[in-house]
Amino acid sequence: MLLQQQWSPEQIGGRLKREGKNSVCHETIYQHIQKDQRAGGQLYLNLRHHAKKYRKRYGSITGSCKDIPNRVDIDKLPEVPNRRERLGDWKADTMIGQGTRVR
Repeated sequence: MLLQQQWSPEQIGGRLKREGKNSVCHETIYQHIQKDQRAGGQLYLNLRHHAKKYRKRYGSITGSCKDIPNRVDIDKLPEVPNRRERLGDWKADTMIGQGTRVR
């Protein structure tokens, strides 16, 4: 079995698809491994990483702007910088977020 040869489920699924055999999604392989582990099996020991599955944290406010002390809402800022009459009042988006490309 390829899993016992330290192949990842992604590699196994890709190889089966390339060879034209009955291909299996890597998620299906992971589910089979988890089912085997719950039944007392040892397949999970052949995985390269034994970490818990990632879980999205819905509704969490940690890491958001709520953590900035003395934060002033953009609507409460003075109107003078919006006129751009003084040097240094020019506003530009300097944030680079996930998925943003720098050209």
